[in-house]
Amino acid sequence: MIMKVYHRDSLPHPLDLNHCRNPGWPRLYTHVADVEASGLEEAFRLTNSLERPWWENEEITLKTEPPLRSTSVGEVIDDGSGPKLCLAVGWRDLQEEAKVT
Repeated sequence: MIMKVYHRDSLPHPLDLNHCRNPGWPRLYTHVADVEASGLEEAFRLTNSLERPWWENEEITLKTEPPLRSTSVGEVIDDGSGPKLCLAVGWRDLQEEAKVT
């Protein structure tokens, strides 16, 4: 399935954990790529530079110009069921939170 990858326009200080509580979605994010992946973990792996720059992976369709940083904590991937915020361990469903508030 096609997943949309969004990177935060500027990364917060690593010790500032407030961005995980209030990520500023979607205002502080840019759609950087679409990725053909079977799930969030695969999309995360494909948008990290391991053996080569991640934007060279054949599953990637860029939406902005490289170079780009790897997907990290605080970035968002929309898997088709809504945006998910990448946490240090796992993902947080931003769409479900929007329904509650």
